[in-house]
Amino acid sequence: MIVIATTFRSFGIGDNDLNQKLFIKSLSELSTPIHLVVTQFGEIGVEKELKSINYTLVESTPPWSLSEVFKNAYEKFPNSDIVWTNSDLIFDSNLMNKVLEVLKRFDYATSWPYIDAKNSLDSPLCQVKSFFGLDFLAISKRITNRVSKFVMLYPNKSWGLFEHQIVSYAYLASNKHRGFNLYKSSRVVKLLTPHEQIGEPSYKLRKSWRENLQRWVWVEEGKLRRLWLDFSWVMLKFRGTPVKFVCILIYLSFTKVLKKYQSKLS
Repeated sequence: MIVIATTFRSFGIGDNDLNQKLFIKSLSELSTPIHLVVTQFGEIGVEKELKSINYTLVESTPPWSLSEVFKNAYEKFPNSDIVWTNSDLIFDSNLMNKVLEVLKRFDYATSWPYIDAKNSLDSPLCQVKSFFGLDFLAISKRITNRVSKFVMLYPNKSWGLFEHQIVSYAYLASNKHRGFNLYKSSRVVKLLTPHEQIGEPSYKLRKSWRENLQRWVWVEEGKLRRLWLDFSWVMLKFRGTPVKFVCILIYLSFTKVLKKYQSKLS
């Protein structure tokens, strides 16, 4: 059995309901047994949507925290592989089979970049730039204890930066070994979250991201640690990524550095 750690936004407030229902449906159709550990922070209408899945519900105090989402899953199932995920994805039915196989050899894994739900991405560059963020990470039971300790040492709250943090923790917990990207064997569909409609305008998301950065003091304790703020650096910590996407990540990282250098000269 594999443990899925997630949280949901409230149901009944807009188009995001369909996204979350599609995510739950994809979980119910997985060919591998799972147990869902759901951490909620006062959201409404969640439990009645989970009838098709084995789950444990943990009620916590707002604001919502992805650090607590992972910690609660680990505390409930300390001897299981854990997949942290957002609730706006659709998984292939065979994905968790692939995850269990690859976690025998690697300490952490994902599948990225995502497939656009509307199939509207017409180039690898567009695919990478559209999904500059990571929404799920599978972590082997060999290192979940260490990752959980890191997660709560620098708690993430509300929106932003968590994917950078949890990949860095998995990388450190695995003695600086790279994880594996399952994109070639099992791809994930990404659904568009209607942030404005559910009361999460862009300015609030940017503010939340900056506040999480202020709490993540670890990243300021060494010059090279700031590299973890670059999403390209995060994704280069995975083997198995198609070469075309690796080249794009390196290109985007290089252009970002070049722009900073040019701004200093001007």
